[in-house]
Amino acid sequence: MPKSWFTDRAEYMFEGKKLYSSKDYDTVLKYIYGDYMKLPPEDQREPHSPCSEIVFQVRAKDDCKVSKNDEQIVESYIGKEYYKCLYLYMNLQRYGIGSQAIDVYMDKRENEIKAVYLFYFSCVHVYSKDNDFSVLELKELIKDHPTKMIYCEKILQSI
Repeated sequence: MPKSWFTDRAEYMFEGKKLYSSKDYDTVLKYIYGDYMKLPPEDQREPHSPCSEIVFQVRAKDDCKVSKNDEQIVESYIGKEYYKCLYLYMNLQRYGIGSQAIDVYMDKRENEIKAVYLFYFSCVHVYSKDNDFSVLELKELIKDHPTKMIYCEKILQSI
């Protein structure tokens, strides 16, 4: 198998979800399964793994809301890259976490921050160092915050 099958990736929509796969997925699937587009006879069908469904879990908004105790964690995450999220950074400096003027949330998985979301009036600013934030989680947060503008670097096709 060529290394490129694993290193050359592309983003695909699959059943309403954005997933990454090999750019040459057709060749990979043919290599593994043969004519993967043709179903085997019903009596020969077997599941390939014990997993029958993947559930993308979205945390409750209260689980990711930032408190005053998290202020240093957020500032440390932003670090010297504040110029990449000036709107978010300036509002944090002006109002501070815990202010009624802003709501701040973190996308934190496996003890690693993936993004910080700041809601201010009808805007949300998303800062993610690697653009590796959960669009599903952002969608859930937006439900409680009437949002007209989203500032982020990641292209959001599914919002």
